[in-house]
Amino acid sequence: MVLVGGPALDDLGQPEAAVAPRFAQEHQLDDPFVGAGPGAHGRLTRAGTKFATRQYRLPEKWLATVETEGTGLEETAAVDRETAIEEMLMMGLRLGEGVSRARLECVARGDAETLFGSNLAPLIEGGFLTLDAQRLAATTAGRQCLNAVLGALLS
Repeated sequence: MVLVGGPALDDLGQPEAAVAPRFAQEHQLDDPFVGAGPGAHGRLTRAGTKFATRQYRLPEKWLATVETEGTGLEETAAVDRETAIEEMLMMGLRLGEGVSRARLECVARGDAETLFGSNLAPLIEGGFLTLDAQRLAATTAGRQCLNAVLGALLS
């Protein structure tokens, strides 16, 4: 797919599609990406709005739609602010480097302390998260129970 899709994506000014989980390691966590092929999903930004895209899952349906309509795209929906924040945290906190505070606060349109309110301090004090001027990151202990940490942080 990348050999075929790479030049087309270059023409659109989009990075080449990547395969998870390396996606999070090789790209900024909120960069746009194109999902190509049956069942693939993507995130594209147009005129300042992020959109979630999804291709048809069944290969036969995907191929037939590509042949008749020129795309296998089944769904496109705007991604709201809360979902964008959740996606960034779910991907980024799994990495040792965590999430860039500046990028998080840009997407959140506010500072991290206000965004998370009283949920943040207990997670830092409990040794599950760290927050400094550059990053929000899960500690080793936090990554071991990250679903619970995310639940507490985002509740």
